[in-house]
Amino acid sequence: QIDVRDAITASLVRSFSSCMRSVLDVGCGGGSLALEMAKNGMTRYLGLDISNVTIERARDTLRARLPSGDISFSFEVADLTCFAPAAELRSFDLIVLNEVLYYLRVEVAVAQVIRYAQWLKPGGLICVSMLGDPKSEAVFRMLQERLEWLTAFRYQETHEPGSRFRFGDQLPLLMTAILRPSNAPASAGVP
Repeated sequence: QIDVRDAITASLVRSFSSCMRSVLDVGCGGGSLALEMAKNGMTRYLGLDISNVTIERARDTLRARLPSGDISFSFEVADLTCFAPAAELRSFDLIVLNEVLYYLRVEVAVAQVIRYAQWLKPGGLICVSMLGDPKSEAVFRMLQERLEWLTAFRYQETHEPGSRFRFGDQLPLLMTAILRPSNAPASAGVP
């Protein structure tokens, strides 16, 4: 459930900073993260996805569910490896790479996170969400060497009630990590 994962992501971000006004959401899907971040005081949102159909769905969702005028939101259809925001928009409090990096080779995925990090405001955060598989774990290990690792959350759904997981009952494990450039000063509310 992407809506559940986006709510968890927003909660993790909120625990490290209450001031995430501008958000770049790479792999924005239907825009549910924007709805969650709007609860955190977000005022500017840029959603990026490779699918034109997905972007149209996200636009419709946000128009219908966000108060008009409170939040500036825009979308772009682009490949994450080629994307660069317009010069006047290259400053974000939060950049989320949401379940998109595992489509890239490990070294390329890490290089893209570092490239995106240059568009963070001082004290800004990067949020990376991926499957809990060996390739994604290699990306996370390399990111730990290049960025400051603040926290991570592992999430796995199951089709069965109760606290016992059995092999085959659960959906894939997902992991969301919150990081920041290691030379970035901490902003108010960020440990």
